[in-house]
Amino acid sequence: MYIFQLYHQISKQKALSAKRERPAVVIPDEWKTTYIKFYERFPLIAFPAATNNDKAPLFSTILNRRSGRVFGNTLDKQLLSNLFYFSIGETDNKKGDGIGRRVYPSAGTRYPLEFYVVVFKDIENITQGIYHYDIQAHGLRKIREYVFDSAYVAQKLGYSFVEHATFGVIFTACFTRSSQKYGEKAYKYILLEAGAAMQNFSLVSESLSINSVSLGSLGEDFFEPLLDIDGSEESMVHLMFFG
Repeated sequence: MYIFQLYHQISKQKALSAKRERPAVVIPDEWKTTYIKFYERFPLIAFPAATNNDKAPLFSTILNRRSGRVFGNTLDKQLLSNLFYFSIGETDNKKGDGIGRRVYPSAGTRYPLEFYVVVFKDIENITQGIYHYDIQAHGLRKIREYVFDSAYVAQKLGYSFVEHATFGVIFTACFTRSSQKYGEKAYKYILLEAGAAMQNFSLVSESLSINSVSLGSLGEDFFEPLLDIDGSEESMVHLMFFG
């Protein structure tokens, strides 16, 4: 038996009996608080307002979606704005606080995911380096200057096509946001959430004619130190490349 099979068994939850009422539950304030990461000490590169692409019908986009391993499309900030907003953006952002509902589902609205961007090739004034997506401001904050050797990254990950990507998006999970409410089951919910966000990125990039690909090889030993995360309380759960 694999460890994941054991985990799956011990994290199962029994259904409530239909013969008794569900017990009343007092919801702690902690469960009603949405947490997000801020890097306010770093300058913001704000995206322009996202624009709706009504020329890309949903059903056709789903049927046409493919993993794209040949990169070379010309990108700009407007495309990035549309990609991030319609993939992972905040939908009821009138308050601009980053803690409203988002375009992907999250168990208990815990939103454990954070999204980092590694830029290999300059996109307008977005230069090479490592960025964090600021959902509150809908833009990027450069958290680390870093000139990537894309051939080296491709070698580390074992995929030669990565060398030609324009940028990558790293999904991380802050596990406590979910585990404080759901305990062992939190890991299931976090991976389901990452899958929902990944599918959004895949479909939106298809609608924008941006090639994208998801990788099973994450290269945590390479990327997590660059993000300055510990790999335990916050760790990588997915990786995509675009171009």
